[in-house]
Amino acid sequence: MTWHDTTPRLYARQEFADVSLRTPSAARRFVAEQLDHWHVPGPVSADAEQITGELVANAAEHASGGHVQVALHHQEHVLTVMVTDEGSPTTTPRIGLPDTESESGRGLFLVAVLANNWDWYRRAHGTVVWAELALHHADHQRSEHP
Repeated sequence: MTWHDTTPRLYARQEFADVSLRTPSAARRFVAEQLDHWHVPGPVSADAEQITGELVANAAEHASGGHVQVALHHQEHVLTVMVTDEGSPTTTPRIGLPDTESESGRGLFLVAVLANNWDWYRRAHGTVVWAELALHHADHQRSEHP
Protein backbone atom coordinates (compact mmCIF):
# COMPACT_ATOMS: atom_id res chain seq x y z
CA MET A 1 0.00 0.00 0.00
CA THR A 2 1.32 3.44 -0.89
CA TRP A 3 0.63 6.43 1.31
CA HIS A 4 -0.17 9.69 -0.48
CA ASP A 5 0.12 13.02 1.25
CA THR A 6 -3.14 14.84 0.53
CA THR A 7 -2.23 18.03 2.38
CA PRO A 8 -3.09 20.97 0.13
CA ARG A 9 -0.04 22.97 -0.92
CA LEU A 10 0.12 26.33 -2.57
CA TYR A 11 3.27 27.97 -3.86
CA ALA A 12 3.98 31.41 -5.26
CA ARG A 13 7.15 33.32 -5.98
CA GLN A 14 8.20 36.68 -7.29
CA GLU A 15 11.57 37.72 -8.67
CA PHE A 16 12.92 41.21 -8.01
CA ALA A 17 15.78 42.39 -10.21
CA ASP A 18 17.76 45.58 -9.69
CA VAL A 19 17.04 45.64 -5.96
CA SER A 20 16.59 49.13 -4.53
CA LEU A 21 15.11 50.86 -1.50
CA ARG A 22 11.66 50.31 -3.06
CA THR A 23 12.02 46.54 -3.28
CA PRO A 24 10.92 45.72 0.32
CA SER A 25 7.67 47.62 -0.26
CA ALA A 26 7.04 45.83 -3.57
CA ALA A 27 7.76 42.49 -1.90
CA ARG A 28 5.32 43.25 0.93
CA ARG A 29 2.64 44.11 -1.65
CA PHE A 30 3.25 40.80 -3.45
CA VAL A 31 2.87 38.90 -0.16
CA ALA A 32 -0.25 40.84 0.88
CA GLU A 33 -1.98 40.21 -2.45
CA GLN A 34 -1.05 36.53 -2.55
CA LEU A 35 -2.10 35.85 1.03
CA ASP A 36 -5.37 37.68 0.49
CA HIS A 37 -5.98 35.44 -2.54
CA TRP A 38 -5.26 32.38 -0.36
CA HIS A 39 -7.56 33.73 2.42
CA VAL A 40 -4.80 33.70 5.02
CA PRO A 41 -6.01 35.30 8.30
CA GLY A 42 -5.15 38.98 8.79
CA PRO A 43 -2.77 38.63 11.76
CA VAL A 44 -0.72 35.95 9.99
CA SER A 45 -0.69 37.97 6.78
CA ALA A 46 0.46 41.11 8.62
CA ASP A 47 3.32 39.19 10.24
CA ALA A 48 4.29 37.61 6.91
CA GLU A 49 4.35 41.05 5.27
CA GLN A 50 6.57 42.45 8.04
CA ILE A 51 8.91 39.46 7.87
CA THR A 52 9.15 39.78 4.10
CA GLY A 53 9.96 43.47 4.30
CA GLU A 54 12.72 42.85 6.87
CA LEU A 55 14.27 39.94 4.95
CA VAL A 56 14.19 41.77 1.62
CA ALA A 57 15.68 44.90 3.21
CA ASN A 58 18.48 42.74 4.62
CA ALA A 59 19.02 41.13 1.23
CA ALA A 60 19.14 44.53 -0.45
CA GLU A 61 21.72 45.74 2.06
CA HIS A 62 23.94 42.66 2.26
CA ALA A 63 23.59 40.83 -1.06
CA SER A 64 26.39 41.14 -3.56
CA GLY A 65 24.02 40.93 -6.51
CA GLY A 66 20.95 42.87 -7.49
CA HIS A 67 18.51 39.95 -7.59
CA VAL A 68 16.13 38.77 -4.84
CA GLN A 69 13.41 36.12 -4.92
CA VAL A 70 10.48 35.94 -2.50
CA ALA A 71 8.65 32.62 -2.26
CA LEU A 72 5.58 31.62 -0.26
CA HIS A 73 4.72 28.03 0.58
CA HIS A 74 1.26 27.44 2.09
CA GLN A 75 0.55 24.08 3.66
CA GLU A 76 -2.38 23.06 5.81
CA HIS A 77 -1.00 24.46 9.07
CA VAL A 78 2.12 26.43 8.09
CA LEU A 79 3.01 29.38 5.90
CA THR A 80 6.68 29.61 4.95
CA VAL A 81 8.25 32.82 3.66
CA MET A 82 11.58 32.37 1.86
CA VAL A 83 13.86 35.15 0.62
CA THR A 84 16.75 34.19 -1.62
CA ASP A 85 19.50 36.62 -2.52
CA GLU A 86 22.84 36.53 -4.28
CA GLY A 87 24.54 37.11 -0.95
CA SER A 88 28.18 37.14 -0.16
CA PRO A 89 29.58 33.73 0.81
CA THR A 90 31.25 35.39 3.80
CA THR A 91 28.14 37.10 5.22
CA THR A 92 26.24 35.12 7.85
CA PRO A 93 22.70 36.16 8.81
CA ARG A 94 22.61 36.75 12.55
CA ILE A 95 20.37 38.42 15.07
CA GLY A 96 21.61 41.76 16.26
CA LEU A 97 20.49 43.79 19.23
CA PRO A 98 21.32 47.37 18.30
CA ASP A 99 21.24 50.18 20.78
CA THR A 100 18.15 52.39 20.87
CA GLU A 101 19.86 55.05 18.74
CA SER A 102 20.58 52.73 15.77
CA GLU A 103 18.45 53.08 12.66
CA SER A 104 19.18 49.54 11.46
CA GLY A 105 20.14 46.12 12.73
CA ARG A 106 16.77 44.92 14.01
CA GLY A 107 15.59 42.91 10.99
CA LEU A 108 16.35 39.36 12.09
CA PHE A 109 15.44 40.20 15.68
CA LEU A 110 11.94 41.15 14.45
CA VAL A 111 11.76 38.03 12.28
CA ALA A 112 12.65 35.87 15.29
CA VAL A 113 9.94 37.55 17.37
CA LEU A 114 7.22 37.33 14.70
CA ALA A 115 7.92 33.84 13.32
CA ASN A 116 7.26 30.49 14.96
CA ASN A 117 10.55 29.31 13.48
CA TRP A 118 13.24 30.71 11.19
CA ASP A 119 16.68 29.83 9.87
CA TRP A 120 18.92 30.24 6.85
CA TYR A 121 21.10 28.18 4.54
CA ARG A 122 23.59 28.85 1.83
CA ARG A 123 23.09 27.84 -1.79
CA ALA A 124 25.63 27.77 -4.60
CA HIS A 125 24.74 31.30 -5.67
CA GLY A 126 23.31 32.95 -2.59
CA THR A 127 21.59 32.71 0.73
CA VAL A 128 18.05 31.65 1.65
CA VAL A 129 16.47 32.96 4.83
CA TRP A 130 13.11 31.41 5.71
CA ALA A 131 10.48 31.91 8.38
CA GLU A 132 7.45 29.82 9.33
CA LEU A 133 4.14 31.06 10.64
CA ALA A 134 1.35 28.88 12.01
CA LEU A 135 -1.86 29.30 10.01
CA HIS A 136 -4.33 28.45 12.74
CA HIS A 137 -5.00 31.36 15.08
CA ALA A 138 -4.51 29.30 18.23
CA ASP A 139 -1.17 28.04 16.88
CA HIS A 140 0.02 31.49 15.78
CA GLN A 141 1.82 32.45 18.94
CA ARG A 142 4.91 34.51 18.55
CA SER A 143 8.20 33.49 20.06
CA GLU A 144 8.69 34.76 23.57
CA HIS A 145 12.39 35.18 22.95
CA PRO A 146 14.47 35.09 19.78
